[in-house]
Amino acid sequence: MSANRRLALGVVVSAVVLLSVGTAFTALPGVPTEMQLPRVAIFVVLALAVALNGAVILWHRPRNPIGWVLCASGVIGCAEHLSGSYAAAAIYGGGVAPFGPAAAWIFSWLDVFHLAPLGTFALLLFPDGRLPSARWRPVAWTSAVSMGTLTVGLAFLPAAVPVIGIPNPLGQSDLGGVALLLVSFGFILLALSSLLCALSLYLRYRRSSGTERQQIKWVAFASVFVVCIVAIVVLGVPLSIGALIASFAAVPLPTAIAIALIRYRLYDIDLLIKRTVVYGVTTGAIAVTFFIGIVALQGALRPLTAGSELVVAVSTLVSFALFQPVRRRVQDEVDHRFDRSRYDAARAADSFADQLRDEVDLERVETDLLAAVSMTMAPEHASLWLRGAVPGMSSNTVTISGRPVVRKELA
Repeated sequence: MSANRRLALGVVVSAVVLLSVGTAFTALPGVPTEMQLPRVAIFVVLALAVALNGAVILWHRPRNPIGWVLCASGVIGCAEHLSGSYAAAAIYGGGVAPFGPAAAWIFSWLDVFHLAPLGTFALLLFPDGRLPSARWRPVAWTSAVSMGTLTVGLAFLPAAVPVIGIPNPLGQSDLGGVALLLVSFGFILLALSSLLCALSLYLRYRRSSGTERQQIKWVAFASVFVVCIVAIVVLGVPLSIGALIASFAAVPLPTAIAIALIRYRLYDIDLLIKRTVVYGVTTGAIAVTFFIGIVALQGALRPLTAGSELVVAVSTLVSFALFQPVRRRVQDEVDHRFDRSRYDAARAADSFADQLRDEVDLERVETDLLAAVSMTMAPEHASLWLRGAVPGMSSNTVTISGRPVVRKELA
């Protein structure tokens, strides 16, 4: 076994050990209940997903630095879980374990190195592990500086340690303004560098083709999914539940990176995107229809229905009846926008079927048939054999859609 594969196995073992020990600390007596299950799930799900996918990339593509970025990010996330759990057990568990405040201090800033690389270096280096060009080096340096600045600011900020709730052991009140300035400046730099890294991925997509384009599609689809879920969480879900949902929602991003880099069923992403758009838009349209039926019609028809559940039943039936027509309509629009070849092929087949019902000229039928086959199947050559001789028809060659199409007559 190569050194890289041994290292990949070491990453998996380290992640499992760190998470297991950290989870064991949260089960000790005295640790507050609200700091146990939701927080454990948040760290375990995201950190383990990043570490495992990084190990998969390191196993199959050891020369690609993105695997190393994900491995480091995942292991740091597992270490963050361990430090926070240990701090909670040491502080709230009767002071049995030593160095609780020190562990809490490490926990206060370690999150930067767990999450920030996923939104910066992983996107900037994707998919070949190199910068798009030398002009993007300042963006890489800005990402590194933003993480360092944010870490220093959080390490000395005179505020309570998140989740743990104790004051920052190294927080300096006389340097509070400087620490707050560093945190603000680091956060702004990190947000700016993340946007630039996402822009670099978009520019790669614009000039890419083939395999590289499919790889970027996987990451873009997962990123949009994560953003949508996080936006839903921010809009109205309680913090503890929202953080748990956001952690599960973030799992597709490292998974998509791993799938793209090991090139596993790359072209399935087209079907996945189309089906997501079709059923997402259809579900939204049906939900709006149902909402209008419940809210609008119920108030308008209340004098007639006397407050019965008739409006709810009617709205449900109407929404159910509209599902297939709406889905077909959305499918046509998606094919028209994202799958033009399939849309044109379907329209060509329908047009030929309409012409075939009324056409009596065999010469025209032959030409229309070859044109329909050329448009729908896109062959290099197309031939038409007739069972019997037809007067006035001779063997020749015609060109349809820029392709040579051979027309033959068999006796």
